Amino acid sequence: GVDPSALVVAASCAVGVLDAEVDVRLTQLSGGEPHALRGTAGPATAQLIYRLREKRLGGARWRALSSAGARLPKLVWTDTGSGHIPALVGWNTGHALTAEMAEAAAVGGGLCGDTLLGCDAPAARALDALAGQGVQVA
Repeated sequence: GVDPSALVVAASCAVGVLDAEVDVRLTQLSGGEPHALRGTAGPATAQLIYRLREKRLGGARWRALSSAGARLPKLVWTDTGSGHIPALVGWNTGHALTAEMAEAAAVGGGLCGDTLLGCDAPAARALDALAGQGVQVA
């Protein structure tokens, strides 16, 4: 067996890549609603991933791993534009950023603590709106 306390686990989500792909599909649609949904897929998906992780951390499997010394798994948001950063702040999460993007996020303000906890309902509505336009994300 492996000592779980020796393992560091991080899962990444390419928020910007997901947004870019969905936005390409939205630009192919006509009307105002598809345009208004641009830039929503990545953050909404990240918020639902965060909620799923929090739910799993409340389960029996995580309790067994934790009692054996396992560390909390981290979520890392990648390929985020600086505009997404304030919407993706939560406990045991991080952003893979260039120095310039980190500076822009710090100077631009808008960072005000955990913005992921309790966001699963609006995130699900955002993905439902995309599905209503024929763009399936999950």
